[in-house]
Amino acid sequence: MKNTTKLLLGFAILATVNFLLIACDNESDSDIFIVTFNSNGGSAVPSQEVPDGGKAAKPKGVSQQVNFALEGWYTDNNTFENKWNFDMDTVIEDITLYARWQAVSTLDYEDFGPVLVTTTYTVANAVHWINAVDAISNGGDDKAYIINITGDFSIEGIENYYDSYSYRYYYETSTFSEINDVTVSLRSDGKIITLSDDGNSLLCMWKSQNLIIRNVNLLGNNSNGSIVYIEDGIFSMHGGEIKNNMVSEDTIDYADGVYINKGNFTMYSGKISGNNCCGVHISEGTFIMYNGEISGNEGTGVSARTFTMHNGKISNNEGTGVSAGTFTMYNGKISNNEGTGVQSSNFTMHNGEISGNGYNGVRNFVGSFIMNGGTISNNTNIGVSIYVQSNRSSSFIMNEGIISGNLGGGVSTSVHVSGGESNIIMNGGTISGNTAEHGGGVYLYDWYGNGNINFTMNGGTISGNSASGDSYGGGYGGGVYAFGANKNFTMTGGIISGNTAYTGGGVCAGKFFTKYGGIIYGENEGVNSNIVSGGNTCGYAVYMDFFYDGKFFTGYRNTTLGEDDYITTSNELPEIVGETLNGWTR
Repeated sequence: MKNTTKLLLGFAILATVNFLLIACDNESDSDIFIVTFNSNGGSAVPSQEVPDGGKAAKPKGVSQQVNFALEGWYTDNNTFENKWNFDMDTVIEDITLYARWQAVSTLDYEDFGPVLVTTTYTVANAVHWINAVDAISNGGDDKAYIINITGDFSIEGIENYYDSYSYRYYYETSTFSEINDVTVSLRSDGKIITLSDDGNSLLCMWKSQNLIIRNVNLLGNNSNGSIVYIEDGIFSMHGGEIKNNMVSEDTIDYADGVYINKGNFTMYSGKISGNNCCGVHISEGTFIMYNGEISGNEGTGVSARTFTMHNGKISNNEGTGVSAGTFTMYNGKISNNEGTGVQSSNFTMHNGEISGNGYNGVRNFVGSFIMNGGTISNNTNIGVSIYVQSNRSSSFIMNEGIISGNLGGGVSTSVHVSGGESNIIMNGGTISGNTAEHGGGVYLYDWYGNGNINFTMNGGTISGNSASGDSYGGGYGGGVYAFGANKNFTMTGGIISGNTAYTGGGVCAGKFFTKYGGIIYGENEGVNSNIVSGGNTCGYAVYMDFFYDGKFFTGYRNTTLGEDDYITTSNELPEIVGETLNGWTR
């Protein structure tokens, strides 16, 4: 009997324990609630699992149709009387929150997207400015503000300090303190905000702080910081000017118009000019220019890792027009800069103009330059310079476009280090009217003689170029100069005509020249004739000079080489002076 009682008691205890475990498990399940978001026609928002008494996270990046901003989330649909406060309200049951959308102006939507403006401030003087800045700085994160500038005034700016180890300036705070995910739009009809003191920046934005200016003029002073400094955010410029940021005599030269440490800058219109250093300096991030002007800066016009130019003007800067790691040019004009027009390791030019610059039109050290259209003209030195300074390769591919009127030659490629490689491929376009000591159209040069230089001409026209000077002072290769070892010129198509030189009116080449197709005009072809001033033995069409079979060979061709005239130096060459063999006269 006792054993039976013990057994029954054991079963009772086990049943009680199982009941309690099941109850605890059910209680645990009931502690998690589902928050569902109905965006009312907006983009999808995933649901959230929230513990009992916890807070739901406010969704980000929700959008609807253009010109509608998200006003808030509500527990009631359509009536929208009970707004959910994500900072205060807690979840105690499964709920659905409904988005409420509000129509906004096109201008506000362009600036803020589907984010509703928190507050609009009107600022006519420095006191108003200080009050607006204080209110925004204490207004919390994830907000959007408009500041309407209605008067001219001066402000002190944000103090910076120079770090000699990293060679740059830093800031201990920003214009709007340390708030996050905030966008501020400054709007005006041309009013002026001036930096009143030395050594500071006019506007400084920190991480996740975005700035938009519309027709506001920002004037610098004797500052070591840029007029606009973006630590890690987005800056957009619609009109207005950013100018006159000049360092004083006892400060270090570091006064950019716009400096982006990390982030993106989009310039829709306006002008950036007269700054002591760069007009625009992008340390890490991207710069997109749709229109506007960057001019008259004492340093480089644009210095950026990644730059896309759709239109606009970059001109009259004392340094290089554009210095960029990756540069894409769809249109616009880069002109009359005292240095090179464009210096880039990866440059694609679809259209536009690069002209009148004080040195080269385009200079590429390593990487590639692809020219699909546009004009590179009237630069003081070379139109396109492919300049290899390391044991790496660089290339220029010309598909369309015009390179003309440059005073140091149309295209020049040179290798200045052992093992470097340079390649030019011409598929189309025109190289014309350029002048150089050698190779008026295209010049191949190897400084040490042990690099590798290749020019392949598949199409296009090289015409009207000039190699100036006599036989001792220059004048070799009016159209193309490919003389010496390791310089390979292969022609499969295109036209070389109307060029002038002392020797080699069309082409002056060494051993590694092969023609499979295309036309090289000789004498007596009217305006198409390539011309030499050195006499009949200097090669109207082609002049070649190299060692062959242990002997020095000099050969020329005065008559036109047509599409079907295949020539190569690998065939047997004439042995006797005056003899003609396989198209060559010795």
